[in-house]
Amino acid sequence: MTSLTWRLLCFICLLAPGTVGTSTQFGSRSRQIHSIRPSIPRVSSQVSPRVHQRFEEIKSIEPRFEEDPTAESFLEVQQPGAQSARGSQQQQGARAGANSYLQERQGADNGATSSNCKNRPIDLVFIIDSSRSVRPSEFEKAKEFLQHMVESMAIGSDATRVGLVNYASTVKIEFLLKTYFSKPAMKQALAQVEPLASGTMTGLAIKTAMEKAFTVEAGARTGSTNIAKVAIIVTDGRPQDKVEEISAAARASGIEIYAVGVDRADMMSLRLMASQPHDDHVFYVETYGVIEKLTFKFRETLCGKDDNDGSADIPVDDLIDDYGLGGRKDGKGNKGLDACAQGNNCQHLCVNNGNSYNCKCREGYVLNLDKKTCARSSSDACPQGHNCQHICAKNGNSNICKCRVGYILNMDQKTCSRSDACAQGHDCQQICINNGSSYNCKCEIAIPNNIHLKCVSWNKDQGFIACGGDDGLLRVLKLESQTDDAKLKGLAAPSNLSMNQTLDGHSGAVQVVTWNEQYEKLTTSDQNGLIIVWMLYKGAWYEEMINNRNKSVVRSMSWNADGQKICIVYEDGAVIVGSVDGNRIWGKELKGNQLAHVAWSPDSKILLFGMANGEVHIYDNQGNFIVKMTISCLSNATGAISIAGIHWYSGTGGYVEPDCPCLAICFDNGRCQIMRYENDENPVCIDTLMNVVSIQWNHCGSVLAVAGSLRAANQDKEFNIVQFYTPFGEHLRTLKVPGKQMTGVGWEGGGLRIGLAVDSYIYFANIRPDYKWGYCCSTVVYAYTKPERQEYCVVFWDTKNNEKFVKYVKSLMSITTSGDFCILASKADDTQPQEDAELESGSHARYVLILCNSIGTPLDSKYIDIDPLFVTMTKTHVIAASKEAFYLWQYRVAKKLTALEINQVIRTKKEGRERVYHIDSNPSGANEGSPDFAKAFTATRDPICSITATDKTLIVGRESGTIHRYSLPNVVLLHKYTLNNRAYYLSLNCNSSRLAIIDIAGVLTLLDLDVRASGDDGTGNQASAGDPSKFERKDVWDMKWAKDNPDLFAMMEKTRMYVFRNLDPEEPIQTSGYICNFEDLEIKSVLLDEIMKDPERPNKDNLINFEIRSLRDSRALIEKVGIEDASQFIEDNPHPRVWRLLAEAALQKLDLKTAEQAFVRCKDFQGIEFVKRLGNLQSEPMKQAEVAAYFSRFEEAERMYLDMDRRDLAISLRMKLGDWFRVLQLLKSGSGDCDDALLEQAYNAIGDYFADRQKWVNAVQYYLQGRNQERLAECYYMLEDYQGLEKLSTLLPENHKLLPETGQMFATVGMCEQAVKAYLKCSQPKAAVDTCVHLNQWNEAVELARTHNMKEIKSLLSKYASHLLEKSKTLEVVELYRKAHYFLDAAKLMFKIADEEAKKGTRPLRVKKLYVLAAHLVESYHEQVKTSQQSKAKGKKSEATTALAGLLEEDASSSDNRIVDNAWRGAEAYHFFLLAQRQLYDGYLPNAMTTALHLREYEDIIPAVEIYSLLAICCTANRSFGQCSQAFIKLESLESLGPAQRQQYEDLALEIFTKHNSSGAELFPSSEGADGKLPTCIVTGLPIQEYQFWMCSVCKHCAQGQEITKYNCCPLCHSATA
Repeated sequence: MTSLTWRLLCFICLLAPGTVGTSTQFGSRSRQIHSIRPSIPRVSSQVSPRVHQRFEEIKSIEPRFEEDPTAESFLEVQQPGAQSARGSQQQQGARAGANSYLQERQGADNGATSSNCKNRPIDLVFIIDSSRSVRPSEFEKAKEFLQHMVESMAIGSDATRVGLVNYASTVKIEFLLKTYFSKPAMKQALAQVEPLASGTMTGLAIKTAMEKAFTVEAGARTGSTNIAKVAIIVTDGRPQDKVEEISAAARASGIEIYAVGVDRADMMSLRLMASQPHDDHVFYVETYGVIEKLTFKFRETLCGKDDNDGSADIPVDDLIDDYGLGGRKDGKGNKGLDACAQGNNCQHLCVNNGNSYNCKCREGYVLNLDKKTCARSSSDACPQGHNCQHICAKNGNSNICKCRVGYILNMDQKTCSRSDACAQGHDCQQICINNGSSYNCKCEIAIPNNIHLKCVSWNKDQGFIACGGDDGLLRVLKLESQTDDAKLKGLAAPSNLSMNQTLDGHSGAVQVVTWNEQYEKLTTSDQNGLIIVWMLYKGAWYEEMINNRNKSVVRSMSWNADGQKICIVYEDGAVIVGSVDGNRIWGKELKGNQLAHVAWSPDSKILLFGMANGEVHIYDNQGNFIVKMTISCLSNATGAISIAGIHWYSGTGGYVEPDCPCLAICFDNGRCQIMRYENDENPVCIDTLMNVVSIQWNHCGSVLAVAGSLRAANQDKEFNIVQFYTPFGEHLRTLKVPGKQMTGVGWEGGGLRIGLAVDSYIYFANIRPDYKWGYCCSTVVYAYTKPERQEYCVVFWDTKNNEKFVKYVKSLMSITTSGDFCILASKADDTQPQEDAELESGSHARYVLILCNSIGTPLDSKYIDIDPLFVTMTKTHVIAASKEAFYLWQYRVAKKLTALEINQVIRTKKEGRERVYHIDSNPSGANEGSPDFAKAFTATRDPICSITATDKTLIVGRESGTIHRYSLPNVVLLHKYTLNNRAYYLSLNCNSSRLAIIDIAGVLTLLDLDVRASGDDGTGNQASAGDPSKFERKDVWDMKWAKDNPDLFAMMEKTRMYVFRNLDPEEPIQTSGYICNFEDLEIKSVLLDEIMKDPERPNKDNLINFEIRSLRDSRALIEKVGIEDASQFIEDNPHPRVWRLLAEAALQKLDLKTAEQAFVRCKDFQGIEFVKRLGNLQSEPMKQAEVAAYFSRFEEAERMYLDMDRRDLAISLRMKLGDWFRVLQLLKSGSGDCDDALLEQAYNAIGDYFADRQKWVNAVQYYLQGRNQERLAECYYMLEDYQGLEKLSTLLPENHKLLPETGQMFATVGMCEQAVKAYLKCSQPKAAVDTCVHLNQWNEAVELARTHNMKEIKSLLSKYASHLLEKSKTLEVVELYRKAHYFLDAAKLMFKIADEEAKKGTRPLRVKKLYVLAAHLVESYHEQVKTSQQSKAKGKKSEATTALAGLLEEDASSSDNRIVDNAWRGAEAYHFFLLAQRQLYDGYLPNAMTTALHLREYEDIIPAVEIYSLLAICCTANRSFGQCSQAFIKLESLESLGPAQRQQYEDLALEIFTKHNSSGAELFPSSEGADGKLPTCIVTGLPIQEYQFWMCSVCKHCAQGQEITKYNCCPLCHSATA
């Protein structure tokens, strides 16, 4: 099964901060790129790199209420090949307003730099930031600014003195106030200043300036001279130390501080440093390229310190020079010239006025009589002191704070923040870019200067995107969705570029970027080997650590799963493993190897090193080599091969299924292998047929993205593509990407977007996952994985009651829903009992289809052997298809099953309920009997790719584009259709007349299955219905037909929902939801993307209902013009839902006639009956209550009933609603007695409510009060409260119908005694016996069988014994027979076991024990027969007669007299065999020989060779060589000996008897006495010749009296001797 389906909605590429541009090849903002189309958009090579950048020019104190707001900023245009931002000021692309302002400022600057500032002397110290974030070219701009400042002032020992403090991590005083008193020398010194290039210790710099630069020794003048001390700080970053206290100390010492912020400067820090008021002392510019514009501002500020600064707007008409600027002396006039730019002496503002100019003052100031200078206005409150950050405006006798253009006032009504126009709301479909006080919508943004990207990485936890490229380019971006519309969530929500930060520090091309998501760190490396670790601090990224080995280039870096270790590999073979805090853990030189890639295993125990030659070496986490990995995918590959990427999914998002492949290794030639672990001998091998550059798993390891390029067929040009694969190698989709060269790919954290680095762009593709989900009976069913579990978690979310039910399914493949039920298709569990999962063919089923209701309760299941890749279902059938065949199962569901019945469903296969057909067959509909699964595995050239079905029709799509149409329920092939594309999704409308097809490229087309009649317009045309053969929509990923209208359907296209009626679309709805249901002109949609973010807590906000246009229009019409006038519109646009809407509106007004007519039109017979019932009611309040109940205003209806004192009607209403909780409240709240039967019904109904939700504890409480013993027993059983169940069973009367069920419950949990009591109490002794047999309680079973005269016990024993014997459990059978008192049968089996063990040569002691056990069983049998005869005789016969009768019965019943008569013979044999050996080793040689001689009687039990060998040894030891000779003669004559063994015995006899004379040899002595054979003592082995001896009461063997006293038990049978 494919786990995801892919739809590329739009490409977006992102740029650096402050830059906004639109590349011409991609068109306007409404145009998008659809890369899944067969043809890919071409990217013109002539794209202009023009970048429009907007700067805040001078963020100072000037309020310009009368001026054009655009004068606050100017537009700088950078043309191709431009060297600097300054040079662009002369370009023609800027707006006229901006140009005029720029010209005005240029004139002012020229004036400033051409003459000295006539200010009073000051001691001025510049404090300049030269940290790493300030690039060399930018530092040069800063020095030019200082030179312009020096040029604009009068420098000298008695004039202004200037010093310079340069700082970064350290502070350096470049020159003091006393060093230079001439401009040329000072400017030359400024030109020679070099940047320090490290951190930003601004506080330390201020402290150094205060303590060392503003001292008398350094050249500062004493306070008595009344010469001001001024410090100007220029910085572009955030201070890395504290500045507030040290700045306050500096200001307290008399130093006036000005703070200039550039680019990324922190405005809050600037305000903490600067003097008050901040409006006069804090300045901000966008870049160093425009910092020189501040020269004019400082000249205006510093030169006017003796004047009263302020502002007023009073015009002046005087001329200011000899020319008068009203006309030149040459008479040619001044047309076209800027009068102010020609020179003016206005203190504050110069304003052009035709061919002359006027002087004006700023607000709060008035123009003096000289019409040039300004003085403070006494009526202005602002000059008296204010704390506005930007602008102080007069408000009567007080002041208010205002902000400059592009800023908004904060909550404190004093400070200002940049206005985020995007955050204020926008209608951009993709990305909103702030543009000053407005915003632009963009589908792409270009990297400035066409800098090519080398890599991209997406932080899955925090959402940051890092991209690196040439010239040290490193940027961090972040896309965020911001919307207040609940329906616009996920991909449908507009995205804002909330971060676009440039990280300065690299000088070479950045080649590697990797995130440490756990610790919020970014690690980067460039072509020079420089490694920088960046940290996030207060919303911005800063350098934390730097390392440069200065020997080689870093090729790859990888953090382990918990983010605590990083492994860095260099091209020259060096490996460094470090900790997150920067400490080195270990290092290693892999000499002779060029490293290219590195990856950690999920458990951080293994490191994989990818070599430049394509090999992969496996090391442990301490750097010890383990083995070289076998690369199976490169078989038959030729040429040079390099690794394109290694990605080992860490498992943090769970796995698709247990033992899922998670280690992907891809090579540049397109070969890939996906492994389960590093030593996987059977990896999944893929040939992508492309040139691979990068790979990456998505967030849950379900999809692998492989990025690279592919050469087009019959073309020399290559195009960029991304291919998507499952972990098992199944190809999902190919994504075509514009551009020349792709270099990297990164997944978003939720798996809904991918970022692609292409040329100088970052493209984004929106992706729609094909979740495992469905919708049935107001329940959303969806599945997700948990990292801690191997199974899928399947959630049944009841959207009406907002309840969820969870079940876990192993190896879930799909979820399919229809009506009230759903089908879960999964792989069969290996632990499933064979008899449950066995097919009729005898093979073990591999897959299972589980039928569930809407709360996840399994109702039925079916085991099949075909792979259910595609599943659909109707009201009666489930159809599952593999690539070769499809299978039909007619499911049946009982109306209500108890939990016990569900657990005991018998999976029967009745004829006709299931059928299987091969796709190449031609079914005729005849009954084919049992399904033949064997034919389902025949290969086909044209596999199945999709299916769909209704109650009448089955549609099967094939990969060639062929569509098969079958009839249902009798499967007959009706028609074949041929399409030009491969279907991915099929859907039939409600009357099976039209088929919707979404192909693998996301193109939706329609196919008419039935020829439709001509239209009603009399022309024979169907103009209103359109032509379905020409219908086509692109980028479609979901669609749903209306259940009640064959011409109405809804579809999802990109992030918009379209509704089509007769192929005419309504206006689209912005959403990214999945369509659940389309019925009654309402669409129910679920935002699965949002649910999957927190699947354990689904929110009803993620379920959205949409009304289509006709319903909305009808509702609005009824509300505006009334019922009568709306009727005609509804007549023209009929639909049952609209008529019902009219009926409901009429009911609201109790217009029963109109309501009845409307109900008739919508064929709502219940509504008609309701209107008639209302007509019969006389009470107006009663009618209103009934109407309120009809419109589901149940609370209102109930209140009306109660007000009318009709509690019975309120109770009836709640009973109809199934609200039994409220019914119970109403019954208890009444003043009179309530109906006991109704009360019990309410208790039982509430108990059913809890039981259906498996809340058994709550159910018990209500069933007890409702006295529902049947359901109570079920609850006790499910709760495993067997004590409560036993108590309930005891309380039940005899022969109660619940007793058999409780007995079965006890039996299922092994409680035999309780089960027997229950069965006997209901007069079912046979069930009690069966339970005992099933639970191996054979004694109890036999007693019950005997007590109740049952004869079936023998057959049951035989059946169970046969079952055990088949499984080679012979000893269990012996124990079974013994417990059942079938001692003879047990003895036979035990003798059999003993004989088999003897033949195997098992230890003699074990064999003896087995024979003893067998003999004991025979003795028990004798005792049983004797007892039986005694019970039959009942004292009427003598003991001898009884014994005789018992013997006769034994003889008649026994088929093996040897066992009965000689039960102890085997035990005797091995007893004496062991005794002889023990006597021999103990030194009792005569006794040993005698015992060995006695063994000659047991040649039928012990092999003769064993007996005579032992005898020969004993005789030899006893020096009885005559008997020894007889033993050897017997041995040499044994036929069982082979020639070699016989020869060995002959050689041994020759050796013995050549040494010892055997003459006079006696025959073996006899043990017979005068009266016959003498008994043998079982203690000594000697014959007993005395008349007095001891005899065992069990085995009847004898022993000499004095010998047996040494023993407590019989040496033979081990019974007690007492």
